[in-house]
Amino acid sequence: MVYSDHSLDPRSLVITLDGLLSQTSFAEHLKKVLKALEFSYSHPVDIEFTTAIGSEYPRPSVEIHLLQCGRRAAWPARRRSVSPTIWPG
Repeated sequence: MVYSDHSLDPRSLVITLDGLLSQTSFAEHLKKVLKALEFSYSHPVDIEFTTAIGSEYPRPSVEIHLLQCGRRAAWPARRRSVSPTIWPG
C-alpha cells in the first residue's frame, strides 16, 4: 500500500517494524525457526532470511524464506565489571 500525504515532511518519518511485530505472527514464527535450527545444530546459529508478507486484513500471513544458516562462530565475551580496590591511606 502506498500512501501519499504531502503535508508530512519526509525527513521526520521513521520506518519501524511495529506493525510487523504486533499485527503478524512474524516474531512467533522466527522464534520457532531459530529454536529448531539451534536444536539441529546443537549450537546457536546465524541466519539470513527474507520475509513475504501477505495482504490479508487485519492479520497478514507471513512466510520466512531461509537463505543461509550456520553455526554462530563466536559470541561476544561478556564484560565483567571490575571494581577498583581502595586501600586505606
